[in-house]
Amino acid sequence: MDTRSTAMLPIDTPSPPGAVPPAAYFDQVPLHIHDHLCAFVHRRSERDRLLLPYLHDGLRAGQACLCVLPTGAGAAVTEVLADAVPAGCEYLLQVVDPSSCYLRTGRFDPAATVEFFDIWTRSAVERNGGKPVRIACDMSWAHELISPSFVQDLAGYEARFDRWARFCPQVSVCLYDLEQFGGSVLIPVIRTHPRVWLSGVVVDNPYCTHDPYSTHDEALATQERIPVDRDKR
Repeated sequence: MDTRSTAMLPIDTPSPPGAVPPAAYFDQVPLHIHDHLCAFVHRRSERDRLLLPYLHDGLRAGQACLCVLPTGAGAAVTEVLADAVPAGCEYLLQVVDPSSCYLRTGRFDPAATVEFFDIWTRSAVERNGGKPVRIACDMSWAHELISPSFVQDLAGYEARFDRWARFCPQVSVCLYDLEQFGGSVLIPVIRTHPRVWLSGVVVDNPYCTHDPYSTHDEALATQERIPVDRDKR
């Protein structure tokens, strides 16, 4: 299938936090539909402490969950979460590695990556009766690719993903390991996330500088909308 022929997925316009019940919690912090959170973690142990409850609670609530993990890490997470998947609803959990997502064209392609999330979200929302979805991405794969040009592409991707997220019934978390990434990566990344988690605290990010309502988003708004049932959480 040529995924590039699939229309992007504008679903509804953003609603102010607090207007509706949270769609998810991350480390006991409420997340709302359209949220795109950047979490800075220390090592895999903290990643798992935060990631597993986030996904587990979503599955128990009947929400579809997509998780991107380093190659070889998916089987263990899938096993841990198996008891949270309702019988006959195995489709609710999809765990993939970077080669199926960020690097699926053989290199890091920001546009193709956003299309991957768009296609998965469209399918999950339609199949699951309009419920919002949860996305979680371990960004460790990017460590080996760091260069000035790659960091620019990565920051551009995060900004593009955030614009997409504002029109889709999803909550998403990007996890960056502070043991792997330094300031040359983290500063541009911070600038592309509206909310940041660090050491148990979530802050609204005043340094998020990209325009969330660019002409790209206006174009998305003209596409076919798929309604989200905000009561299904």
